[in-house]
Amino acid sequence: ATLKTAVFQTPRMQLAIRIAICAGALGLFLWNIDFPKTPNFDEAHYIPAARALLEGRIVNTEHPPLGKWLIAQGMRVAGDNPLGWRISSVVAAVATLAAIPSLMSALGFSAPWIIWAMLMTLFNQFLFVQSRIAMLDTLMMPFLLWSWVHFARIWNQPLKANEQRRALLSLGTLAGLAASIKWVALFSLIWMGLSFAVVWLFRAW
Repeated sequence: ATLKTAVFQTPRMQLAIRIAICAGALGLFLWNIDFPKTPNFDEAHYIPAARALLEGRIVNTEHPPLGKWLIAQGMRVAGDNPLGWRISSVVAAVATLAAIPSLMSALGFSAPWIIWAMLMTLFNQFLFVQSRIAMLDTLMMPFLLWSWVHFARIWNQPLKANEQRRALLSLGTLAGLAASIKWVALFSLIWMGLSFAVVWLFRAW
């Protein structure tokens, strides 16, 4: 009981554990990031599209530009090499992992379950693989997941009117940014909007 109180009940210790997990994830995702040294899978589409953006051209118009712009910024900072291609995905994967405790907390889970969820997210292999490839799905996920954090806060927590407005603004902005990477994120925004509409209609009725 004393150990549980010291580790899980102290907000400062909880924050330290979350930061440590994210820092470990960053090191894990960066490990041997330059393998393979040639574009892999859908990188063959998005790396040339990012290069084109750096040259002022737009290609790969079937997807919105934000994700390819993020890949291009990684290439601008780290160079046109495997690290530059994938560094934006590494950052996005860590941001995705960092959203898990906020989402679990908004859903009402206790500290031990929050840490467990972070570890399960880190070691489920899917996030690890996605963090090491320049693909749009990787870049979309942190925006999408953080929008769900605000949705869960509005849905489950008693918020003041000004807090609710800020949460709605953040939700819409983040979901919009996700849709600016892949159109499929619009389905999430539509679902959240319909959920709010149903609740509003029942309350009005």
